[in-house]
Amino acid sequence: MSASHDRAGALSELLRAAGAARPDAIFARIGGAANDAPAALRAGALDALADHYAARLAEADLPQGTRLLLLSAPEPRTLSAIVGALRAGLDVALAPPALDAVSIAAVAEACGAGALAGPTDFAELRTGERMFEAAALLDTIRLVALHGAGEAGALALDAAREDDAPSAAPTHEPQLLAVDMLDAAPKCLAISQGRGQEVAREFVARAGLLEGEAIVSTISLASEAGLVGGAFAPLIGGAHVIWQAPFAARRFLETLEISARAHLFAPAGVAVDLGAAGILTADRLSSLTLVAADAVPTPTFAHGVDPARVFVLRGGADVGLRLEALEKNGENRAS
Repeated sequence: MSASHDRAGALSELLRAAGAARPDAIFARIGGAANDAPAALRAGALDALADHYAARLAEADLPQGTRLLLLSAPEPRTLSAIVGALRAGLDVALAPPALDAVSIAAVAEACGAGALAGPTDFAELRTGERMFEAAALLDTIRLVALHGAGEAGALALDAAREDDAPSAAPTHEPQLLAVDMLDAAPKCLAISQGRGQEVAREFVARAGLLEGEAIVSTISLASEAGLVGGAFAPLIGGAHVIWQAPFAARRFLETLEISARAHLFAPAGVAVDLGAAGILTADRLSSLTLVAADAVPTPTFAHGVDPARVFVLRGGADVGLRLEALEKNGENRAS
């Protein structure tokens, strides 16, 4: 892929544009939260928060190019944290939020991280405490930064600043990476923001995503596929994203009921179960995107999501990110 298509600033630029064009539009919320709840953030606020996080990180005097391991909880502030760190000139490695301290330390070491960041708490897992425990196991971690409630010894990303001036533009072109934990030893793999944007634009066009519609995602933000459905596509299409994690069946069904034919991103491995539960219907879903690296099980189309709007999103270390159509008989073909 040419450098012109692999722009390191793609995600930041999209958030900036959305914040300027649709500042009051709901961009993201957590499943079960109302549009006026604190868990729902508007595009303009998310962009401003990213600038705030960038300035807070710049004040920490980390050298540009430092690798920040970010525990990527499925919540709106995570997108601001990703973009904020990139705007501060830091390389950002995305990791699942539910890792224990030993696993965080192993991933940080594998990725060459010099700093840790994430929510103070996620699903009552006390992620902030786990990051401090991980930092104590390594001699390479210079900073622990937390969003949400503060914790002693950490850089509080949400704390007010004395000087509201934005941070200077970075001189380092930052990288975005994802942690591959499928093998015994974790690996840090580069994410192409340009390719993520291309695939998201293809999805928006083929799924018929309209401004104001909902994308419901059960896919981790700490992945290429999760960024397509949870960041690139809603920013490009003017939609809002609703994250379903930690997954709760009742909340998931309630979200689909109130989301007026949402666009669902889900692991391919649960497709048969979704079909059996009667969820794959045209009155519930506008489109279905199954995230997979291997063979895809055949969903049940008896009551009909339009097969032309059922896709497989593939990615991973050995498979380039791409969107495929899924035939009615379950045999997929590349677009």
